[in-house]
Amino acid sequence: MAKRSQKFGREPVAANIKDRLDEAYSIHTVSSLLHHWASKGDGTKAVRSEPFAPTYFAYAFFAFNSIYSTANWQRTFDDRSLSTWYCDCCGQATTDKSELQQIKSLCTATTQAFGTDFDAHAAAVLKRRWQAASAFIPAAAAVDVASAIEDIEPTEAGHRSSLPTELVSDAQKVWRSLAGSTVTDDRINVREKFARLLEAVYKVRCRVFHGAKPIFKLREPAQQRRCLAYTVVLTTTSELFFAAAERKLGWKPQAIVSDDKGD
Repeated sequence: MAKRSQKFGREPVAANIKDRLDEAYSIHTVSSLLHHWASKGDGTKAVRSEPFAPTYFAYAFFAFNSIYSTANWQRTFDDRSLSTWYCDCCGQATTDKSELQQIKSLCTATTQAFGTDFDAHAAAVLKRRWQAASAFIPAAAAVDVASAIEDIEPTEAGHRSSLPTELVSDAQKVWRSLAGSTVTDDRINVREKFARLLEAVYKVRCRVFHGAKPIFKLREPAQQRRCLAYTVVLTTTSELFFAAAERKLGWKPQAIVSDDKGD
């Protein structure tokens, strides 16, 4: 008989689940440690370098993708048996779930693992990550966390937002509630609506990654602040997910050893 976990009173986490969690955690951790700069030059040399929040956002999403796409975590948590979206042998999809549905499934797995403790844990992680991340972006350093995403998807003259008004409203309320807003209008069931925040960020991600926004627009202070907020949403969700995996599966994160020896 397999040795049972003394702490959790159940079978140790399956090796194939552990491998996927370990790999995703490593990607998440290393991505969180990177700092990104953009240089403006005259074509031959850099004239000025400055932190560039859109790249933080891109790397955070790459890391987040390595989590939600690698397994159906809601079913995996429930069954303690690895359930995937794709066949390991041929790479063919084993479900018709869209990328957004995969993200929502991860959110459900995470919020259910915490239960009524979710709001407090999520608020603490989001505030800590915003404080740490904003210290590197001048446009965000002086901004109160509660007002960091006043405009989820700002619109320019003559253009309408592609995001539904209700989605934007829910996402903003979830963020502000986690940030500690005491405004009555900001009250929302965070655990129930948390996936709405991720849905809004995912749809903005599609616009940023696949749209045609010029680089000088992305360098604007407001854009830098928003991209940093989106990054914090992703890294907060990832951190909460790994904590949920500890709760549901007894998995433990391994220390990540950096191979960066400096310049």
